[in-house]
Formats: sequence, C-alpha cells, structure tokens
Amino acid sequence: MIIWGWGRRTTTDYGMSRSYTCNNCRNVNRFRLLGVKKWFTLFFIPVFPYETSCLELCPICRAGRKLQKQELEALKLEAMNDQSYISGSVPQSIPAPPIQSANPNQATDPNQV
Repeated sequence: MIIWGWGRRTTTDYGMSRSYTCNNCRNVNRFRLLGVKKWFTLFFIPVFPYETSCLELCPICRAGRKLQKQELEALKLEAMNDQSYISGSVPQSIPAPPIQSANPNQATDPNQV
C-alpha cells in the first residue's frame, strides 16, 4: 500500500514590503512578502514542489495579491535593505559601492599638470 498526497505547504517569510492601503480591510500597513510552495508527498514525506507562488499579504486581514518572480526579487532586496537599516547592520550579500571621483580625468592635486 502506497500513501501519497499533495497540498502540503511550506512558507518562506521574506520580511516587510512597502506600505499599501488594503483593498479588503482598508487599513494602511506594510504588507508581508511570502513565498509558498506546495509539495507532492509520499508516505507523508515531501518529495518535490509542484507549485510555487509569491504573495504579498496584509498583516491584519491576510488578504493580498500574487506577485511575479521579478517583482518579488525587487521587493526582497528592498525588504532586506529596510531590515538592515532598522537593525543597524549591513548584510554580507550587498557589497559596498566603489568610491569614484566626480571626473576621473581631472587631477586631484593642483600642482600636477
């Protein structure tokens, strides 16, 4: 006897998104970014995900909308930057931008010509 099924869900919380007015409850809040995977299971063990969706949910009423993958990536980066600002730390995955002068052809010392 083989026991199989589908519908087991795992969620990944990516943090807070931008502030919106919820269409359902009319509250203004920062929505939460979530990644949801539905799994095919064999003997109650998740084998492979058969559906992946990206959501942006209202924290009060849990209503929201589905996101495209590109939109999720941009909002994840924004959420990571917001979280690093709040905590006062810089995540290791975001490199510091290189320092460049305003005009690279201009000499910095006036004695150099």
